[in-house]
Amino acid sequence: MTIIYPKLGDGSSEEVFSEAQQTFHRATRALNRLVDQLDVDELSNGGEANRLLKELRQALQTALAERERLEQKAKSDAGIVGDYAVDFDAARIEIGRRLACLRAAGGSGSVS
Repeated sequence: MTIIYPKLGDGSSEEVFSEAQQTFHRATRALNRLVDQLDVDELSNGGEANRLLKELRQALQTALAERERLEQKAKSDAGIVGDYAVDFDAARIEIGRRLACLRAAGGSGSVS
């Protein structure tokens, strides 16, 4: 069996996936810095803090949704369905072993 892989280049799904992961991590670090600023009261204007909290909440929801989508894509690319992946090589070997057992048993004659 031959597996054909598409050529990777600019804009390939793997490249886009990698960039999305990097962007997610950068956004998470930026959101953590904003939370730290709010914790130590570096923001003096209460209205500004409320606005930032609202934006932070929206950004966090978006980031978490994107992270979930990226994890689903990674699982899908790895062949994982549900919580496990099917190992076709192991299945092929097991089928071959069982067929060999049947062939060996078939030549032993009939059972009376």
